[in-house]
Amino acid sequence: MNISIPPLYPVIICSAVIGSMCPFASAQVLPDVGAGVRDTTDRIGRHVEKSVEEELEDRVIGFDEAVDPLQILENGEVVESADVGNTLDQTLSLVNETEKTVLGITGLAGQLAVGREIELDTFEGWTVIRNEWVVVVPSSQAGEVEALDVDIVERSTLTSSNETLFIISLTAKSATAEAIEGELSSLGAEPYDRNHVFRVAAPQTDADEASPAFSAPETVSPARTKASRIGLIDTDVDETHPVFGDVVLHEADFVSLGRLRPQTHGTATASILAHQKTVEGAKVEREILAASAFFLAGDGTTGASSASIIRAIDWLQASGANVINISLTGPPNRALEAVIRNSMSNGTIFVAAVGNEGPASGPLYPAAYQGVIGVTAVDKDGQVYRWANRGRMVDVGAIGVDVSVARPGGGEQLDSGTSFAAPVVSAFLAGWTGGQQIHNGAGESMIRASTGAESPDARDDTLGYGILIPDTIDGN
Repeated sequence: MNISIPPLYPVIICSAVIGSMCPFASAQVLPDVGAGVRDTTDRIGRHVEKSVEEELEDRVIGFDEAVDPLQILENGEVVESADVGNTLDQTLSLVNETEKTVLGITGLAGQLAVGREIELDTFEGWTVIRNEWVVVVPSSQAGEVEALDVDIVERSTLTSSNETLFIISLTAKSATAEAIEGELSSLGAEPYDRNHVFRVAAPQTDADEASPAFSAPETVSPARTKASRIGLIDTDVDETHPVFGDVVLHEADFVSLGRLRPQTHGTATASILAHQKTVEGAKVEREILAASAFFLAGDGTTGASSASIIRAIDWLQASGANVINISLTGPPNRALEAVIRNSMSNGTIFVAAVGNEGPASGPLYPAAYQGVIGVTAVDKDGQVYRWANRGRMVDVGAIGVDVSVARPGGGEQLDSGTSFAAPVVSAFLAGWTGGQQIHNGAGESMIRASTGAESPDARDDTLGYGILIPDTIDGN
């Protein structure tokens, strides 16, 4: 049977950042940095302040006690307090500009929405948010969860599935994993799991009182006829980068931890989605829906909690994303798996990087979930990336070694990893769907058809069904 493969479609129109879609959308964003940057700017501020004081003292010739205390004599002339205020205002402006230059801040600190403190722990060898569990229940059962002997850290409604997501923390008198398991099992709440932390697929709190409820962002208006929407769950994206000048880009933030957001990885993966070539004359439009899910701790640690990823999936599905790209890896998480499975049953294709932990690594998720398209990276000669994971979760390979990606603040750089192969496959599959939701399992069939694999058995643990090279595939 011959299968016609539609072309990739161009990203078009203009950059449209939806800043009102999330209560945390005003969070401070900056390229990935280590600890100490904020301290550095504080020292700059103190140094400038001291210098201004010394400069004023040097320029004061004398002081007439008969003059209003808010006046200063300089070279025999009275300097009004307003003049001093103007000088200090100018200095403060200079400090703010310096801080923005150093940090890459897009919003001033006074405008930030501060999330709860980032407290990490380890559970069964995986990084988790300390003492936090994620529970997803039908909204009709939400009251039963609230009646449990637990602290409700956050609660949010999953609009696409009519479910409620809780982040809970046990009270001190019963703060053990066994107690959580027992209480939730007695309720019949499934699925639930720790609030795991996922990392980008790159080479190698106990609450005293409940936090404000998380309000889900508004969904993006329905896609235009035959428009193809690609969802991206990653770090924040630097939407000001010139590479996105002709792209329809919608953004929303789903991080309720800290106030900082990394941008490097998300900007890179989004730029690959935007750069994918199309057959000349294609008429279908492509839009990118970028969900920011990664926090940035003061010590430079980045991560995306399973709760943030779940919220992001809900928004993307409600907004009509045909394909969702997830270039991150982590442990199996029952709550996240259930949400992905439900979304796939509604016609959404998930594409995920298999990870860069090396051939000896075990399976990483969400790529290892059944039905998710797991992508590995190859170089221009078709050789697999040496750090790429191997295993049954690998479905297909794509170019992901020494690829040019956008860098926050402008410019480009070369990077490698399965993270950067996944969006090649996502863009290709989004072009195939033509803006339509498809039946569950169709993504794998599309991959087999595009690589020439004759049957589900024609695969291996290194390249899956083969290498996808979109540029060689026309739309005939």
